[in-house]
Amino acid sequence: MKPELTRIGKRIRQLRKARGMTQGVAARKAGLMASTWSRIETGKNKPKVRTLRAMADALGVTAIPQPLMDTIPAALTNEDCVIIAGHWSGDWP
Repeated sequence: MKPELTRIGKRIRQLRKARGMTQGVAARKAGLMASTWSRIETGKNKPKVRTLRAMADALGVTAIPQPLMDTIPAALTNEDCVIIAGHWSGDWP
């Protein structure tokens, strides 16, 4: 597993648990299968940007690509977002 996938998966799990959601509930809110959500949380799948955005929306947070981190206030990065590593497949709208 790549470290960036493990890091993102751990962050998603942390946010989901902090909201008292099961993987199944979170996955339904994101329009995903629970097995897909699980594989992303464990770093086994590399999700597309649109999938990460759907997951972030389901958790009530913002997905932010790493290159934009310098423009985000530090206070937001701890609770309100999922940080996505710089080299990610797909366009960032």
